[in-house]
Amino acid sequence: MARCVRFGILCLTWLIFLLPINQALPHSFEAAGSTKKKIPVHLRSQMKHAVVTKRAHSFGLVEYSSLALVGAISGGLAGAVTDMVMYPIEMIKTRMQTVGLDGLTLDKPSESLQVLFAGSSLALLCSPIYYGLYFAVYEPCKEFVEQRAGKENESLATLIACLLGTFSMFFVRVPCEVVKTRCMTGFDESPRAAVSRLYGKEGVRGFFTGYWGLALVEFPFNVVEMMLYERLRSLWTRRVSRGKELHVWETCIVAAVADGIASAITNPFDVIKARLMSQAGEEQRKYGGGAVGALLQLISEEGYHGLMAGCLARVLWMTVGGVIFWLVLEESQKVMRRLGPRDPSSSPLSF
Repeated sequence: MARCVRFGILCLTWLIFLLPINQALPHSFEAAGSTKKKIPVHLRSQMKHAVVTKRAHSFGLVEYSSLALVGAISGGLAGAVTDMVMYPIEMIKTRMQTVGLDGLTLDKPSESLQVLFAGSSLALLCSPIYYGLYFAVYEPCKEFVEQRAGKENESLATLIACLLGTFSMFFVRVPCEVVKTRCMTGFDESPRAAVSRLYGKEGVRGFFTGYWGLALVEFPFNVVEMMLYERLRSLWTRRVSRGKELHVWETCIVAAVADGIASAITNPFDVIKARLMSQAGEEQRKYGGGAVGALLQLISEEGYHGLMAGCLARVLWMTVGGVIFWLVLEESQKVMRRLGPRDPSSSPLSF
């Protein structure tokens, strides 16, 4: 009974932090130092309607397609660069959460390097696909909602676009994560061996083992990360850079804060995801009952500290990886914006 109460308190604490995070930041910052003159209500509504109508009519299928293309290229490039650079840290994090650090010793550096980069070819192949797919959905959806709901509802647009983007990328990412996790934990020697084993034992269904475990990680992480990043970037642009584009070091600060906080909050769900995916294709599974069953079993066997296994490695991985990812994403989008039309109002790349 006491364990159930403590677990309920843990979940409630996480929800209390996650749900109001959308509202806590903007109001606290915007309330301080706001010197804008008040506009009559009837004029404000007319101005809002005129701006939204003008923006809605200025975008069409071609513009949304351009946003999707820019998002796909920049997101795919950022994902590929980040995953390859951060792959060894992810390997260490995954092993700490599952089978331990066996095989990683300083006495045999060549063998340790082989272990650290096991399955990296799969990451290089799949990362551009699912990250590109995510931002190909995220960018046009965010613009679509903002045009119809107004710029003041940017948080709502970010939330909707983030959920749709995450859902769309799952069809590619889940099979890739299952195969990659089995290679990282040493259950299979190569991606090819993992694919052959999974398909031979469970068919296509085996590639989606741990789907809900990954959903528990990705949905809250992406929501927290994207909302924090978008909000912090917007606040930094207004308060610090005074409307100018962020410099490289400013993007690094915003990305590090957003990804560091998001990764620490969602670490328990990442542990569950890693445990479920590592047993894909095994006849005797240690964790049954899906994500909830695995969570309860993990708490009963290892206690609540088991939920934070590999947390430091995950925060380090996600913070450094987030800085690399957002730098590549932002800079590649700047390059593509420069290649677009000179007039920002007519450019489909100006988002």
